[in-house]
Amino acid sequence: MSYRSHETVHSTRYTLDPNIIGTAANIIEAVQGTVATTGSAPTLKWRLNADEYVLYDPASPILDIEFPITVPVKPTAGDVRAWGFKTPGLLNRGRIEFDITATVFSCLAYDEDGTQLTVYNTSGAALSSGAYTWDDTNWTNKEIKYRIINDGKQIKFLVEGTVIAQTQTPCKVSTLPTHVHLRNDNADNMDLKAIIVRNSFNL
Repeated sequence: MSYRSHETVHSTRYTLDPNIIGTAANIIEAVQGTVATTGSAPTLKWRLNADEYVLYDPASPILDIEFPITVPVKPTAGDVRAWGFKTPGLLNRGRIEFDITATVFSCLAYDEDGTQLTVYNTSGAALSSGAYTWDDTNWTNKEIKYRIINDGKQIKFLVEGTVIAQTQTPCKVSTLPTHVHLRNDNADNMDLKAIIVRNSFNL
């Protein structure tokens, strides 16, 4: 992906590492539960166990962000997990997330009015409600790099560097600033190594 020079000047790149900021207030906040870590330096991770976190500051909607996450079990009845972008009080307005609800893993994208956008696999077939088949062998209980790119014209969902779902281009992407959002309602351990903002662009 290439960027014009004025976009590069106004871009922001950073990594949030639990070994550095821990459970610091005013950076990462608990919507429910308590911000917690597990392990010891230099391999400390954030741990979500019946928790929901957001970053305190909203993010530009035009961004490229990576979540190295360990999901402990394959999608199972009763599961509620999500990671991506969502402002909880706005419900689905501007939401872009990987989502696990019961046995279904989905790539979800919504416009700023809260209308769900259709996402497609790389062959161009529409994914019903954004549902994508979970790779139990390669993704379960392993640290996997999940990545979301919104370049202002198209939204892409990547796993380990491979696009698994995307919107059409151009599409009506949201311009609402949203919060980095992490949720695990289950009483198990979903661990996050870091939040890597590869690019975030001012509008």
